[in-house]
Amino acid sequence: MATPDFIKAPIALFTNFFLPHPKAPERDLKGKTMLVTGATPGSIGYESALVFSRWGARVAVTVRSESSRQLLMNQLENDNIKGIDIYLMDLENSDSVNEFVCEFSQAYESLDVLLNNAGVYFDLLGKWKEEHLSVDGEEIHWRINYLGVVQLTNALFPLLKKTSEKEGEARVVMVSSHMHDNSVNEELFSGLKPYKSVKAYGRSKLAIIHFSRLMHQQWFEKTKVKFICLHPGSVQANIVGKGLSESPLLVTLRNRLAWIERLILLSPVQGAQTQILCCSSESVESGLYYRRCQEDNCSRQLEDAAVSEKLWQQTQGWLEKIHQPVNL
Repeated sequence: MATPDFIKAPIALFTNFFLPHPKAPERDLKGKTMLVTGATPGSIGYESALVFSRWGARVAVTVRSESSRQLLMNQLENDNIKGIDIYLMDLENSDSVNEFVCEFSQAYESLDVLLNNAGVYFDLLGKWKEEHLSVDGEEIHWRINYLGVVQLTNALFPLLKKTSEKEGEARVVMVSSHMHDNSVNEELFSGLKPYKSVKAYGRSKLAIIHFSRLMHQQWFEKTKVKFICLHPGSVQANIVGKGLSESPLLVTLRNRLAWIERLILLSPVQGAQTQILCCSSESVESGLYYRRCQEDNCSRQLEDAAVSEKLWQQTQGWLEKIHQPVNL
């Protein structure tokens, strides 16, 4: 049973404000190739990419638009960061994902870590009364946070597997959310009635944990490719601003009260620590879910392996529909 928001909110406040913030231990990443999706300035993806680069890895990142790429280039220049390759990729667009994978595979001979950080949460105010659809007819959160991530992971899996065979390990790290427990397994197949954006977001994050756990069971022993999920914490990040974009008044108010938000929420640097740990620490185990830099519990909905199998069968049908070979 999902934990009600009125209980989760004060727990998150207490955790963020009163408990010490964990930090991922530094590790030498020389010789490693790391790919971080969704690395616009001000995001946990951006902060993770900076750390990986400082620790010696070869780092590539993706952003969704040309304007975001220019913003990122300017920020990297201001931060005096060199050697991070920037690519365009829109998880909502199958052709965009395929074009990126082709471009990336031509530039890189290996991939040690795929950090699936990119994601969206629209309509934080809950005004939408019906689904907003992607260009190919899927509910927008499901399309970007789940289907797009699966498409990218599936397309890059041969490179991850090749790297693991050579180096002894590779990793796929999925950024989920504690909000996955706002959804139940039935909604993965029956849809949301009545529609609520918070449920749609939670459903996409529940699905990505199901996917990660099933891939761990199917592939870890055979390939030593780790599949890991995490909740980064309640972070003062870009996703909040995008979620409020339909209310300019609230955006202005949020900007003016940012100092209060900084007291309550994790900074992007703090919020990035769990995913940095999951991407770099030798102690992290495949198939698990992490929060605050340590193993944590998921919703009991994840205990039903038959649901994971059914979801994957459904997802394979979607991959075939977009004419992508199933590599996973």
